[in-house]
Amino acid sequence: MKIIKFLILTLTMVFLISCNKDDDQVREELPGIPTTISGNVKDYHRFINVGNFEIKLIKVWSCPDGGIGPNYCTKLI
Repeated sequence: MKIIKFLILTLTMVFLISCNKDDDQVREELPGIPTTISGNVKDYHRFINVGNFEIKLIKVWSCPDGGIGPNYCTKLI
């Protein structure tokens, strides 16, 4: 009977400790400064200008993900 109580108590503690809020869902976005990116993209290996080049801004922050090592969350802006 003591073993069953110990297992129930241990499992309860594990579930309570491991159920933290996820930063990816809770993070509130603050308003930013409107920004414009402009310029020319050039291929220096072939010495030509590149047209219609798409630039993507990606926000990266450290967040707990339950794995081993550093974990990063990303969001395409």
